[in-house]
Amino acid sequence: MFSFIGKAFASLLFLFWFPIGLMAAVDSLAHQTYSSTIVIAEDLGIVGVIKNDPSSLSFLSVDNLSVIHQLFLADAPSSVAYDESTGYFYVASTLNSNLLVISGKTFKEIANIKLDKNPSEILTAQAYLVVSNAKFGTISIYDKYNLTLLKVLDIGGDPRGISYLRQKGMIYVADLMNGSIAVVTLNDLSVVKKINMGETATLTHSVIFDFKNNLAYVPQTFRNNSNRSLQFDTTVFPSLSIISLSTNTNIRKKRIGIDVVDEPIGIPLSGAILDQHLYIANYASNDLTILSLDTLTLAAHLELGSTPFGLAVDSINSKVLINNTLDGTVSVIDSNDLVLLENIKIIDMDENSPLLKGERLFSNSHDIRLAKDQWIACSTCHFEGGSDKSSWFFPDGKRSTPSLFNVINTAPFHWNGDLDEIHDVEFTIQGIMSGEGLSGGLVNCDPNCASDKSNAGRSSDLDDLASYIESLKYPTSVTAQNNLVNREAYEQGYNIFHSAQTGCAVCHKPPYYMDNDNHTINLASPGGALSSINTPSLLGLRDSAPYLHDGSASDLKLVLQRTQEISDHGNIDHLSDMGIYNLLVFLRNIVIPEEAADTPSYGWEYNELNVAPEEQISTADIDFSYLIENGVGTLRLSTNISSNAPSDIYLAFFNIDSGDFFMIDKNLELGAANTILIYKEADKPINLINEKIYNFNFDPSSFSGLRFQFYTIIVVKNKSIYETDNWSSFDIELMEF
Repeated sequence: MFSFIGKAFASLLFLFWFPIGLMAAVDSLAHQTYSSTIVIAEDLGIVGVIKNDPSSLSFLSVDNLSVIHQLFLADAPSSVAYDESTGYFYVASTLNSNLLVISGKTFKEIANIKLDKNPSEILTAQAYLVVSNAKFGTISIYDKYNLTLLKVLDIGGDPRGISYLRQKGMIYVADLMNGSIAVVTLNDLSVVKKINMGETATLTHSVIFDFKNNLAYVPQTFRNNSNRSLQFDTTVFPSLSIISLSTNTNIRKKRIGIDVVDEPIGIPLSGAILDQHLYIANYASNDLTILSLDTLTLAAHLELGSTPFGLAVDSINSKVLINNTLDGTVSVIDSNDLVLLENIKIIDMDENSPLLKGERLFSNSHDIRLAKDQWIACSTCHFEGGSDKSSWFFPDGKRSTPSLFNVINTAPFHWNGDLDEIHDVEFTIQGIMSGEGLSGGLVNCDPNCASDKSNAGRSSDLDDLASYIESLKYPTSVTAQNNLVNREAYEQGYNIFHSAQTGCAVCHKPPYYMDNDNHTINLASPGGALSSINTPSLLGLRDSAPYLHDGSASDLKLVLQRTQEISDHGNIDHLSDMGIYNLLVFLRNIVIPEEAADTPSYGWEYNELNVAPEEQISTADIDFSYLIENGVGTLRLSTNISSNAPSDIYLAFFNIDSGDFFMIDKNLELGAANTILIYKEADKPINLINEKIYNFNFDPSSFSGLRFQFYTIIVVKNKSIYETDNWSSFDIELMEF
């Protein structure tokens, strides 16, 4: 027995190069290759389109684009995918963090489950359903057949659009805010590279593969925030970046300005390739840029509907379909003649809704009242109502962009508090965006907006825009993270913040942690002329870097360091390192009041999926650390495990020097040498769990010189551990003392 186990352990070097359990089947050529709001099921002859108002999934005939069936959903969908091998449509919702699975043949709802994190985009690839979790900075990977959570990859940032490079078994995930591209191999579900697209890249969603030229195209917007003379046409630049698929590198010299090859456009965000042309839907300017693949020169420019986001290519009928997300239409493009055939209405929207009309204005750079030359929309700096995580030079100095969530409760507005109502956004429209204005005349801001006549009521469009901005609340993807913190540290930080000694709550008063007032403090202009700054709300700090009025603090630690250097921004000099840590935990996770946050409404969960996985897929990841301090060692050992099928789990220490192994039983007790013990028997699939094995102190002298390998081994249910062919996954961690 021992010699056989020893041989099995010795054979693992080979297995490292050919991981067990992750050899998923290759997809068909018709497989969807990028996440979207519109998708074609070629095998069924159906198009699936999601809309937010009303929340719906519409099924169209691919031949004549007539509506076959419609489902009205409980909450707004964010992404739709179709998988030919299962025959299912998958619909994700960010608000309720749920996934709806629908049969493409019967339109029956098969499953409705709550995902581990709020989803942004979804896509199936091989045996997996890949989910990007924007505010969490992660990618969750599920089994697409039974929705078992297999792995969560931490890639940081704000991951959104997912693209699948089928030929290489890789997925590319775009970061909306910093423009980088994470490359993940499906071979072992690991991140192999993070492609930097430039320090000023932002508003990035799509990676579009050009197999003929072995390139990938990335529509992006680049900030020019070092510009000290802020003008509408020198603020941001719509661009097309290019990646070499051979090396997964950004070819900086090949990047082109879309406004150079086409006319000025706003927020190029999604795209696709059909035949010899690249199609780029421009989210804010409501138009389509079509480039020749051979030369990347303009082939056509077409006007679309409101806020186009999401494309699907119909190669059989030579059409490109584009979802105009803020109206009830789909634009149909003839890919042969490069003309707009029609905007097909697929659903009725409430055209009298002030919020819908306001959202259209907020996302629009096409309307000359809002922007000159289609250059800037409100959403350019406040995409989805958030912050662009940047700072800009305004006449009163450098100012960081705040989010607009809960703005209704935070008057006055701007860092200097010079706007007393949301309608004063007219000042920004006519000034920075160079639009003609929504008010029908000069903006009432002389000598400043707070002292002049109100802009409210001057036009219905300005009122609608203000109503939409006032409706913005913190998304559940932000508030959900508050449940993940160290509660003890949070409570300690809460007490520190609210203590009379620190004085933080004097100006940053609950529930919004602000006082609706201006203050003159050294923090605003250290060493220079003092400036009056409006107290910012501290809600959502985790997602609002950079900090301070001028964005000069890249993280909250720097804000606290500045506070210690001056005398008029609270008092934290007395805090220990642990006190500072606890205060930071609190600041990053301040509970957002119910009235300031979107409210999820979790429905009934069910899962009637009866498609058996094509093969068993499992993951095992060991997390091991030990620390020796003041003569005492602390060992922490845990393992993350998952499997899409029933399994037996084994945990083992292998003494490299003696050749003995010791296994851990179900009670976390160490067995006798060279004795087989099962740690866990799972009779059903295992959703990703973290098993804490050990956390204890030890005498370092008793472990000195010892070398162990720790194994987590997942074996097919009721199969022998002696045969490595039965191992569906494993992980090894070397321990040297």
